[in-house]
Amino acid sequence: ANCRKMETALILFFSLFLGALGDSSTTTDLLWPLPRSVDFGTTVYSLDPQTFAFLGSGPGGASAILKDGFSRYTNLIFETPTPFFPSGATGGSAGVLSSLEVKVTSSDESLGLNTPENYTLSVKGGMAMLEAPNVYAALRGLETFSQLVYRNPDGSFAITEVTITDTPRFRFRGVMIDTSRHFLDPEIILEHLDAMSYNKFNLLHWHIVDDQSFPYESAAFPNMSLQGAYDNHHVYPQELIIRVIEHAKHRGIRVVPEFDTPGHTRSWGYGQPDLLTQCYSGGKPSGYMCLEAGLMKQLGSGSPK
Repeated sequence: ANCRKMETALILFFSLFLGALGDSSTTTDLLWPLPRSVDFGTTVYSLDPQTFAFLGSGPGGASAILKDGFSRYTNLIFETPTPFFPSGATGGSAGVLSSLEVKVTSSDESLGLNTPENYTLSVKGGMAMLEAPNVYAALRGLETFSQLVYRNPDGSFAITEVTITDTPRFRFRGVMIDTSRHFLDPEIILEHLDAMSYNKFNLLHWHIVDDQSFPYESAAFPNMSLQGAYDNHHVYPQELIIRVIEHAKHRGIRVVPEFDTPGHTRSWGYGQPDLLTQCYSGGKPSGYMCLEAGLMKQLGSGSPK
């Protein structure tokens, strides 16, 4: 919410700045990132915060992830609306837009690199419809819809008729955080995920451990964080990591942790005797420490525990 408020304040500042230069804005200025196809009309509809509703339909319409998105975007739209008065509208309302129907054609909630994120969105004839192949694509469409709602000078909410067809240009749209060199408070990570969702990113690359510290709480090797973290306050417990992953999934974001090996493992050795060995380069000691092959066999090919 704080990130959204900051975003709103920045948009307001630039809106006032551009207004001083003259009204050269268009309704596409509201959208980020810009969808593949946007066709605006001139008819304007009003929205009543007290009665407006998101309606799920289709096989995925009852998804808990979608319902959580409805609640989140209701707050985002009506608590922190875009303070921008787009040009191109007629100025008067053609009626009240009472709902947005979100039709999700699949109940499959698996999330991966090839998960489709295309959607279509239309606000026309007094009705609004969002169609998507899965709940994550629907979340992308909800973000677009939230950006389209603006306030009139009298404080009322409005939206201009529009037809949008969108699909991402890149399947992988990620951001990396490094919590080994610079520990991040868990709430900051959650806010970071919120900010990513506003920009339709879909992957958080979590560089969670490195030479400097080992803040990951391992169930199999608990001493690695007890001895390898900066201190006992700079550790990510298992339940917190699960919370981050779930928070991300509810925003259509995958979390990919990075555990560097065999190098970049100095912090691993503080809590695990005989774990590290001298690294060699060109047959000579390099001055770096590397992970012993024996532990890699213990860890196996699965996820760290």
